[in-house]
Amino acid sequence: MKKVIFLLLVPFVCSFGQYYHTDTDFHKWFRWHKGSPMIELNYGFASPEHKKLQKDFADFGALDIKLGYSRVDTFELNVTEVSEKFLTGGKVSSKLVENEGLGYKADIWKFGFAKREGCGYRFEKIGIEPYVQEGFLWSDFKPEQLNVVSSDLIYEDIELLKRFEGRIRFGSNVETGLKLRIGSHLALNAAYEYNQIFPRYLFWKHIGSIAIEGAAGKLLDEFIEEAAYSSPYAAPLIHLLLKGGLSYAFYELRKDRMNWPFESESPISYAAFKLGVSFSF
Repeated sequence: MKKVIFLLLVPFVCSFGQYYHTDTDFHKWFRWHKGSPMIELNYGFASPEHKKLQKDFADFGALDIKLGYSRVDTFELNVTEVSEKFLTGGKVSSKLVENEGLGYKADIWKFGFAKREGCGYRFEKIGIEPYVQEGFLWSDFKPEQLNVVSSDLIYEDIELLKRFEGRIRFGSNVETGLKLRIGSHLALNAAYEYNQIFPRYLFWKHIGSIAIEGAAGKLLDEFIEEAAYSSPYAAPLIHLLLKGGLSYAFYELRKDRMNWPFESESPISYAAFKLGVSFSF
């Protein structure tokens, strides 16, 4: 069975490798020291969910910090290209907001790394930069009061949530956002972030899933590049809509199967709306 899965994945892995061997993608994950040092702080509100939970989660707050490098290149017609890479860590918790006791509560400590790419506009000392972010996270999920006997708890939900606690869990991170850059060192940003926590890691199925997404992203990159040559002013919007739409589509597809399209368990998914401020030096 494993050999069959491997053979089915070969075309996708090959296209994924072809996509990421170029100077514009995969190995640039490791070229961190390229740009200005950056620190970013964000706060927002999150909405966790799981497809098979019978009872909803409570409201969550989200707080995170990012440390990395930011680079903005300006081209003709004051169109910019944004590239940022960073380590990220933070907390998503029901304790960061007021709750009335309804829904499942938990603390989620997270850490990982991500990159952002996008195009924008420069107007003298003001820059507008739509971007799309993708990365990987490891999360420590700690639900509250699963071992307490209560009529508010549902046995099937308890068993499901216990699948996620006790170990550091791997997951994915995507984000679409908008930065308002003021001068050379300060930026304000608003973003919508999508995260997923996997109950376990399935190597081949995960590789196959991201290979399919990578191949789709490659096709979009070529279309965006051609559109940018023809209409540079449209490039930021086209990049945001197409690449952001692709990331959101895979996020939704993976709510049922974490390694879509391959058969796998459902992850804990949570979206967060965040506001933040970043400084580059």
